[in-house]
Amino acid sequence: MELLEGESLREVLKQRGALPVAEVAEILQQAARGLNAAHKLGIIHRDLKPDNIFLTQGDDGELVVKVVDFGIAKLRESAMHTQTGIVLGTPAYMSYEQASGMRSDELDARSDIYSLGVVVYEMLTGHTPFHSDTPAGYLRKHLMEEPPPFRAVAPGLSVPPAVESTVMKTLVKDRNQRYGSALDFARALTKAA
Repeated sequence: MELLEGESLREVLKQRGALPVAEVAEILQQAARGLNAAHKLGIIHRDLKPDNIFLTQGDDGELVVKVVDFGIAKLRESAMHTQTGIVLGTPAYMSYEQASGMRSDELDARSDIYSLGVVVYEMLTGHTPFHSDTPAGYLRKHLMEEPPPFRAVAPGLSVPPAVESTVMKTLVKDRNQRYGSALDFARALTKAA
């Protein structure tokens, strides 16, 4: 196991709140590369959140982003499936499919893309798109509500509309309308920025 020196994205967000678009794009690019490597191997993370994105420095002081804690990840082709009715993940970052109780063998990379979209939404606004006091409340919101526009949760925020629409595309309920890969999402956001 690699010993990492640095801090989680959660710690950074607690200290700084919303991050500049350029910094978000850099973090997303690197996280998407790591996630894409896992997806190519058939591994779905299923618990992507700021706590599981680690920021450290390379040998030359450059930012290095690592996706960590694949503790509840599943091989897509695995013969072992999560039982129906058991929900795994962190409710605030859970995909629509996870919230709806979709079997783990039916989840694919687009589930992680939704969760990554929630993380990017939070990086840009300082807030997750949904808030609830209970896990069931989060699940209901993922299933029933549309994420609010950035300015509804962070008035005065100056994020380009193209960046916001890129993030919102990751949060649509129909996974067929999301980006096909984490890298596609990262490229679209970088272009929009």
